[in-house]
Amino acid sequence: MGEEELAKYVFKDIRIIDKCRSDSYKHRVKEDICKLDDPVDRVRKYQEIMGVDYKHKKPDAERWSIALDSYKRYPCFCGDEYVITSNYLRYENKKNKISINITADVLTGPSEIISPVENLLSKEKELKEALDIFCKVAYTIGNVCPVMKNGYDGDDTCWHKLKAFIEHGKEYTGFEDAGWTQCVSKREYKDIFAVFPEKLKGEVLVERLMLTDYYNDKYKLIIDETPQEFVAKGVDKYIDFLRLVTTLIVKRGIRIYYKNKLPEDLDLNETAENLIRGLQKPACN
Repeated sequence: MGEEELAKYVFKDIRIIDKCRSDSYKHRVKEDICKLDDPVDRVRKYQEIMGVDYKHKKPDAERWSIALDSYKRYPCFCGDEYVITSNYLRYENKKNKISINITADVLTGPSEIISPVENLLSKEKELKEALDIFCKVAYTIGNVCPVMKNGYDGDDTCWHKLKAFIEHGKEYTGFEDAGWTQCVSKREYKDIFAVFPEKLKGEVLVERLMLTDYYNDKYKLIIDETPQEFVAKGVDKYIDFLRLVTTLIVKRGIRIYYKNKLPEDLDLNETAENLIRGLQKPACN
């Protein structure tokens, strides 16, 4: 495996589907965002198409083929009981007569990261460059994840979702006993990362979903502030924050590529830094 192959996988834009019907909304997304060079504008255009033009009535990119295929690379979803169907990762246990749709979510919503510094982008070149790199990875497999309910009515960042829904040592009820309805839109915001049939502790959910890098070795989140709080510290601190969030997404993408079994000779931090350093504009097919 070469670094070029790894980069191609980790930075693949989940919004740009190679083979989709020419009259489909996915084709329109591909055509419209590929006309734009600016990564921030690409984010805005995608969100405009899905939110304004289609009024959120179509599945978002975290439930399209590139993202869905990545979920089957998680060792915990490799079994025959997990299948991809109708824009969902579905668990089917014929013996116990259980079938449940598992949806997906963008872990850190790019709007949450862009909006606090929108009025500074034309004046702060280094800030714009750091935000561009973040926007290039915002819609990659490292920033999407299977969940029981997508969206969150709190801060739309990975670390705040983890803080709200995963606690070290706490055991979370699996969906065989949790009483999740098959209708995703009617589900409540509870234990959204408990996407397995059996009871599991929080740290097991983190490991299985490859969210390890968001914690230190004492199981404390390495980020515990809102983007607005980082802005209040100054532009330089926000640039550092952007670089950290970008690195976390890339590191998780690397973990997914290796199916959560990193080679012994691979330095994850160094590899992520090298990939980010060489990051170029995503190719449109």
